Amino acid sequence: MAVDKMSVSFDADLARGIRESAGKAGMAVSTWLAEAAAERLRQEALGAAVETWQSRFGSLEADELVRASSLLGPQEAPVPSAGAGPGPSPASPASPASHFPETGNAREDR
Repeated sequence: MAVDKMSVSFDADLARGIRESAGKAGMAVSTWLAEAAAERLRQEALGAAVETWQSRFGSLEADELVRASSLLGPQEAPVPSAGAGPGPSPASPASPASHFPETGNAREDR
């Protein structure tokens, strides 16, 4: 894997928190930061996928959010594996209907 070294600066309190969290996790600070950045990129890709979905099918409704929450259950932030990429491309998100096949494409009928 190619490595790109970067120099970053943080507020002293933030830097202390990063070092403490990395230490508790048994990680090098650079690994901890890389995983935090990868998670942020995944979250941005997810946000873009939701925006694409909503622009195509309309805003998610409360009952859809409740249904998704009940299917997914309580979620903890995943711990990304070292070298994990930023996740799916926001340009080609999977249809949420594919994750809930029993609902089909009811949104398209509105």
